[in-house]
Amino acid sequence: MADSMEILVRHHKTGSAKGWRFPRGLMALVTGILILLAIGGSGSVADERAAFVDLHRCEIAERLTRIGATATPDGKNRFIVVALEERGQSYVQCLFDKEGTSLLCEASSGFYGPAEGEDGHLVLTASEIAALGALGFDTGASDGNFQRMLTLSGGVDFDAVAILVLKALYDGYGARARSRLEIHAPLARGPGAAPCTPVG
Repeated sequence: MADSMEILVRHHKTGSAKGWRFPRGLMALVTGILILLAIGGSGSVADERAAFVDLHRCEIAERLTRIGATATPDGKNRFIVVALEERGQSYVQCLFDKEGTSLLCEASSGFYGPAEGEDGHLVLTASEIAALGALGFDTGASDGNFQRMLTLSGGVDFDAVAILVLKALYDGYGARARSRLEIHAPLARGPGAAPCTPVG
């Protein structure tokens, strides 16, 4: 599992961001602006966070559902990466195990990205790391990303997984409703057949 995740991270690092562009990014951006206007200056941080989560939750949950329902030889390509476009190495990724009984989610620590002193090196503040820890990610590792293992059982709630991913992006990497997300999921490219309502 660890080897698979390292390969996945390296793919994220070297892959073309343009190839990952969220197909409905413009719609999401416009919807995000409308949400911010609705919240107005009196909106709380909790309101803004909930708006960001609601904006993307359905799309990510739907893709996770498709990945989970697709069997592949040796479990290859059963993953999703959700990245913040404007801040390099800011992503959360989840990988299904071969048996489909667990889901390993990782929040980027910058370990696999550019080294300290190089352009694009990710530096997380103490408060951002603490926020990821509060979401259940193990932030004590110094030789990899911050991990959280989720056990899958009957009636898996991929909506809850999507919410976890989005909260991590908001709390740990500064994503907001105006932010553009890049989603990489080989087994769930583009939006599904069923329409998603951006705000739930």
